[in-house]
Amino acid sequence: MDSNIWKLITDVGAVLLVPLASALGAILVQRIKLQSLKIKGDIWEKTKLITKISVQSAEQQGRGENIPDKKVYALGIAKKLLKAENIKLDDALLSEIIESEVWETLNSPKANPVPSVVLNGNVNGTISEKDVTEEKKIPEDSNIG
Repeated sequence: MDSNIWKLITDVGAVLLVPLASALGAILVQRIKLQSLKIKGDIWEKTKLITKISVQSAEQQGRGENIPDKKVYALGIAKKLLKAENIKLDDALLSEIIESEVWETLNSPKANPVPSVVLNGNVNGTISEKDVTEEKKIPEDSNIG
C-alpha cells in the first residue's frame, strides 16, 4: 500500500484511540464503583429506610434534648441497623445518605391543616341540634340531583 494511506490510517487511529480509551475507562470506573458499593434494588431500599428511621429517631431524641449531637446518634443507629441486615457501607457514604435524608425531611412539603368548619355562623365547628334537624332545601332551578 501507499505510504500516504498508512499515514492516514495511523492518524485516524490515533485520533479515535484517545476518546475510545477514555470512554472505556469511564465505563470501567462506574462498574467498579457500583460493584464496590453493592447498593442495588432491595439493598438500596433497605438502606434508605434504615437512614430514615435513624434520622427520625435522632430528631425525636434531639427534641427531648437527650443527645448532644443528632448526626452522631443517627450514624450510630444506622450502623447498628445496617449491621443487623448485613449491609456494609463506608462511613462517609452513610453520612452523606443521612444528610440527604435530613434535607428531604426538612424540605418536604408540610400538610396543610384542615380549615375550620363554619355551620350557621358557628366558627368553632360544633354542631347544634338545630343544625342536625334543620332541613336544607335545594332551589328547584339548580342542576343538582
